[in-house]
Amino acid sequence: KERLALLRENQKKEEEERRSNILEEKQKKKQQILDTLDNIDLHRKLLTKEAADRKEQRRAQQELLQQLVAEDDTIVALRKKLEDKKQELHKVKELERIRAKPSKRFSRAASSQVSFLQGSFSLPASTSVVLVSFLPSPSS
Repeated sequence: KERLALLRENQKKEEEERRSNILEEKQKKKQQILDTLDNIDLHRKLLTKEAADRKEQRRAQQELLQQLVAEDDTIVALRKKLEDKKQELHKVKELERIRAKPSKRFSRAASSQVSFLQGSFSLPASTSVVLVSFLPSPSS
């Protein structure tokens, strides 16, 4: 009986020892996983911060470059020249549009003058075209 009791006691101790070792290993693995997760989180935060810093640096460089370009005298002069050319082109196009499309008021006045001239001098209709070209322009 004593032997059986000692044997059972030894078996219980061994089993408790194995359980203890298993729990200890399990706890170590759990801690290792937590450490790894913390490490991953730390690296992720560092990478995010580095990316934000790079983006901020690029934005600052771009802003500085735009400021330098905006302040450069030659670029300012070229922009002014370009704007002047655009305005000049717009004026030319507007004048061409006005000349190509005479006003209704002028058309009526010209036709009445032509018909007056035709009636008073009894000129043929083909001459009226020549007379219209000598009439004053609407801008005068």
